[in-house]
Amino acid sequence: MTDATYEYMDETSIDPELICSICHSPLVDPHCTPCSETFCRECITNWLETQSTSCPHCRQTLSINNLTQAPRSLRNMLDRLRIKCTICGQDGLLRVNAEEHIEKVCPKRIVPCQSADIKCPWMGQRDQLNEHLLTCRYEAMRSIITGILMENLQLEDTAHKQITQINEQRDELRHLNSQMNQQQAQFFVLQTQNQTLLELTTQLKIQVKTYHRQNQQLNEELKQKEAQLALIKSKPRVKKLSSRSRTTSLPKLDCGGRACSKCGKCCDWYYNDYDINDYINDNGKRHGATCRNTNGRNHMCDCDRKKKE
Repeated sequence: MTDATYEYMDETSIDPELICSICHSPLVDPHCTPCSETFCRECITNWLETQSTSCPHCRQTLSINNLTQAPRSLRNMLDRLRIKCTICGQDGLLRVNAEEHIEKVCPKRIVPCQSADIKCPWMGQRDQLNEHLLTCRYEAMRSIITGILMENLQLEDTAHKQITQINEQRDELRHLNSQMNQQQAQFFVLQTQNQTLLELTTQLKIQVKTYHRQNQQLNEELKQKEAQLALIKSKPRVKKLSSRSRTTSLPKLDCGGRACSKCGKCCDWYYNDYDINDYINDNGKRHGATCRNTNGRNHMCDCDRKKKE
């Protein structure tokens, strides 16, 4: 790998062991492969990333992780190579000092004004810097400009903090809006439920009124029934005459029974342990019969007997 800020003095006399086989220049930041071949780190990295995944020397599979830094002795030999600055033309420099020469010493290197930090736009060679500083207005007003710049930095810092606060407040506002939307959704649900409850309440009130009217009607009907019952109770009770009482007016017979109003026979007697056939077969002689003894037996006059027959 080559550097445009310097060139090697008598490059043809450099040991071939110090030359990279990829860029054909002296090694820079040398790294070794497992097969002991040495390349510039930038050269072998570009090779593996863009050309191939194998070693340029032995063609075996190779990755960046397999590379190791070259021994210190090799690196010291490279640092002692003589170079010439291509900017100012100074020769005899050691390669190890090339960067320091360019950044701090080279008189032809293009450098900014030392007041560039306060916005001086001048750019020129290092050997012209002192002459520029004699007329640099920015350098003359450094204290004033520095104060202004410091104030600007403070304002920028304050603005940055305020922007941060504004962003935080925006985030908080978005969060609050999200919560408000959730609460509005919950309120809508509750409002719908409340409306449903109101409708149910209205229906229940209507049902209660209906039940109340029906209850009043039932109470009125009950009062009417009670009044009718009281009226019935207030009337004198008529004793229902039994068949015996209805026949008390019938003439009594010698047997002590009462005669039937139709056939004149006794209708107040029964057969002990006999049935109607006993009376028929007995030809009305009432064999085994007893008068005036009910006891749940068969009572029969001739009229009743004929009905049974």
